[in-house]
Amino acid sequence: MVFGVNGIMDAYNKAVSTVVLHGPTNMANIINAAANSARQGGQTNYQILLIITDGVISDFDATTAEIVKASDLPLSIIIVGVGPADFTDMDRLDNDEAPLMFQGRKASRDIVQFVAFRDFQSGDPAILASKVLAEVPGQFTSYMRANRIKPQVAPVYTFDAVMQQQQQMYQQQPQVQMQPNVVPQQQLDENVHYKI
Repeated sequence: MVFGVNGIMDAYNKAVSTVVLHGPTNMANIINAAANSARQGGQTNYQILLIITDGVISDFDATTAEIVKASDLPLSIIIVGVGPADFTDMDRLDNDEAPLMFQGRKASRDIVQFVAFRDFQSGDPAILASKVLAEVPGQFTSYMRANRIKPQVAPVYTFDAVMQQQQQMYQQQPQVQMQPNVVPQQQLDENVHYKI
């Protein structure tokens, strides 16, 4: 178990020194599974897929196709690249200038954020966290706007309203009548021992 970004960084540094990372790096299947989960979760259950990878994508075309298909769903994909690999393809997936395309089909919105861990490894972990999550609010709101989903207004509670609600709950509970534990006089007399 780790706590906060510092805990994640410590766990990463320990793991990277003992684990050998290798390919192939296939992402299409995991993105497809996340898309199916988002599809089944309903329109108002927004999901975020985090992929940590050490290499160049081996199934770039299939991955691109899955991202384009998933761009209509309540889903964001965050990819963190670790190690010294060439992450040019990852930057192509996180194309902020123009929508991602595959075989003439255009992504309805940007759902990918890519961050190279090495760019933030020796700095403040909060900067890494903010970069990783930087696009999620915009991705979320673009999905909600595209699907005309309005935010639900949270109820506002005043102290008086809370006290009134508590009083109503108390009044609705069945009242228990407490009866005194009365012992018959005869039983009391039998239990008394007289000393002469």
